[in-house]
Amino acid sequence: MADKDLRKLGRSELLEVIKMLQDENHTLERRIKELEKQLDDKRIIIQNAGSIAEASMQLNKIFEVAQETANQYINSVKVMYGGGQNDRENGGSGITYARNNIKTDMGSTGSTTARPTGSDADGTGIEFIDD
Repeated sequence: MADKDLRKLGRSELLEVIKMLQDENHTLERRIKELEKQLDDKRIIIQNAGSIAEASMQLNKIFEVAQETANQYINSVKVMYGGGQNDRENGGSGITYARNNIKTDMGSTGSTTARPTGSDADGTGIEFIDD
């Protein structure tokens, strides 16, 4: 309303305008608080996304070290039991390993091949197959 219009209003009408403006002010204050909370929530999500990315990178490093350790263990077992050469030396992927002439729990001798499967019963993602 223009100043000119407000001057023409009576006391009760001015009180109604003040009440209406106060109600609108309270509504806008509540909306501001809601939007500030949503903004804070978005900031938390963005901060957590950075934390998740950092954690993922750290986990990748841990898995790389674990894989290297597993490879070293497998190679040491092969050397200890006189197994064949690492198939990487023969142009392979380095994933398939054979253990020759090792007695199995059934008493037979043979070789065992380890290959990645994505999932298996013990959760390692490696399946051992007797050849």
